[in-house]
Amino acid sequence: MTVFHCSRFFDFRPTLIGLLILILLVACSGGGGGGSGPAAIDTDSDGISNNADTDDDNDGVNDSSDAFPLDATESVDTDSDGIGNNADTDDDGDGVEDGVDVFPLDATETLDTDGDTIGNNADTDDDNDGFSDIDEEEAGTDPLNDSSCPGCFTWDIDSDGQAEALTDGLLVIRHLFGFSGDSLTSGAISGEAERTSADDIAAYLNAADTELDIDGDGEAKALTDGLLLIRSLFGFSGDSLISGAIGNGAERTTADAVSAFIEQLNVSEQLTFTIGTALLLESNAVFPGIVYDETQLVVSFAQRGDLFLRAYGDDFSALGETTQITSRGDITDHKHLFFQGVHYVTYSTVGDADLFLAKFDTNFSQVGSTVTVTEDSTKTSTNDMLLTTDGYYLVIGEFRPSDKNNNEVSGHRLKRYTTELLPYGDDIVANPFRHSNTASIGLIDGIMGIVAPSGSVANPQVPTQKDLLLIRFDSSWQAVDIDPITLVDSTTYTHDADGQGLWMSTGFAYDELENQLFVGYTFKSGLHADAGKIELGVYDAESFENTHTEVLVESTTANRAHFHLRDDVIYVTYDEVQDGSLNVYALTVEISR
Repeated sequence: MTVFHCSRFFDFRPTLIGLLILILLVACSGGGGGGSGPAAIDTDSDGISNNADTDDDNDGVNDSSDAFPLDATESVDTDSDGIGNNADTDDDGDGVEDGVDVFPLDATETLDTDGDTIGNNADTDDDNDGFSDIDEEEAGTDPLNDSSCPGCFTWDIDSDGQAEALTDGLLVIRHLFGFSGDSLTSGAISGEAERTSADDIAAYLNAADTELDIDGDGEAKALTDGLLLIRSLFGFSGDSLISGAIGNGAERTTADAVSAFIEQLNVSEQLTFTIGTALLLESNAVFPGIVYDETQLVVSFAQRGDLFLRAYGDDFSALGETTQITSRGDITDHKHLFFQGVHYVTYSTVGDADLFLAKFDTNFSQVGSTVTVTEDSTKTSTNDMLLTTDGYYLVIGEFRPSDKNNNEVSGHRLKRYTTELLPYGDDIVANPFRHSNTASIGLIDGIMGIVAPSGSVANPQVPTQKDLLLIRFDSSWQAVDIDPITLVDSTTYTHDADGQGLWMSTGFAYDELENQLFVGYTFKSGLHADAGKIELGVYDAESFENTHTEVLVESTTANRAHFHLRDDVIYVTYDEVQDGSLNVYALTVEISR
């Protein structure tokens, strides 16, 4: 008989309970070790679990900024496509492979044609030739080729300083026949040439497809355009120039038209302009004028209904205090002239009713009495007046708009005064051609010229201005030209649906030595809108072809630029809205030839 000893059972029980407890502890601990549970992973095996590690893949980039915190080969995904930049062949996802993308991490840019570190989309001058992309597109030149720009191409193909038939003409006709390499250049390069290699010659001519189409038939060809050029360079004219050399569908079919086209691309002096920093001269001021009184620059401006003068150095540093020269409180517009050692000022009053003339010495003290030029005429707008000299007399331009019934064609009526402010002779009707206000005037090689917009202005003044014109008068005050000369045509700028636009062609300077005309203007579509950027147009004063255009001020509110030219520097004053205030500014434009 087996006897069961309860004491042995109870002796074993504590041991069994302890074992069960031990088993549970082991199961809960995951088998032991230094972690804190199932999440104790150590990706980079650095002895720190991922929960505590700030750089799980040990690639040197903290997990907080690592797009791939568990992949040591990747840390960035610029385009967020799930492929790290090291493996991605298009990091910014712009469709251009990184190997050819100049900006592989910027989806907005891929090219930098001129290597200036500004992408073409943001760059306003992609080829860095000094002409904006917009201006090049308007001119039909290539904004991505620095050899193609307005005024860059001339018939001086080998760049020796002159266009000649047996060098430049021969190079063009060989190029149009398809010659290349030595066959293009052999025996056709001047000894003084700067452009000598066949590759450079070919690149220069390849960029000039538009210019090489001399007859304007849409294609540059050897036996038409090439023949026309080489005949022209040999001195042919009339029928001998064009006979058998005009293509089918040509735009330019007469000898005069062909000659004019070739002439505009003839070798001419290449100008470069260095534009100085704009300087604030006067706050809360308008209508700035500028002259040189033989020792210093003098700027005039309107402020609080009166006129002021102030002297400046060539860098526009102030040389004295501002001098108030009128005390009316109702003056709006004015013009300023320095002639024979005296300052002359003509000005108008509120309501455009009256026009006055006064003179001041070099200390800005008035000399004599103020003269009334025009008084209260319902047809006369005395704003946008003109003031110049013909070398003997003062010439004042009084703008007369057409009336509501167009009984009078809009334009300027010129009045002459002696230097003693006495009227001289009859009024000169300077409006044989309809033109508008916001004009300028001056002598061009002894011929009086008015730069003014086309169109008319009826009361109240509503501009319908299209082209920018030059109207010339001889010494007998007869019109020189059958039609006005168009300086800027209406296709250059965008007008609103009704053809409305506003020119401010107030800058005028003539370089007698170089026979060049400089015109400063702004343009804005719409009625009486703020102006905009100020442009400088350079014109050959014989042909009046535009040889260069330069933007002087990039703005949406700049206006009324006035010029003074001295020693290859154009001194410019203008007004512009800044921070809610209309202020007068100035800058210099240095001309390098």
